[in-house]
Amino acid sequence: MADRASARPPADCRPRSHGGPDSSASKRKLSPKNHRIPPDPSGQDWSDREIDLIVADYFGMLALEVAGRPYVKAQRNAQLY
Repeated sequence: MADRASARPPADCRPRSHGGPDSSASKRKLSPKNHRIPPDPSGQDWSDREIDLIVADYFGMLALEVAGRPYVKAQRNAQLY
């Protein structure tokens, strides 16, 4: 019976890091300066109606994606304003 070390795939067949906790891309994404929430330009909280519209549009895009139908998020966002 082979030991566990010899049962491992060769290094070139192992998965490569794709933004894991030690990658520089991950560290760049997690820097404190990228976690600031920009202030609302109007200085006001979103209304319940605005939140309802945004959430409904999100689920609409999700339904399109699941159905394999194309959509342009930027166009949908522009229609909300």
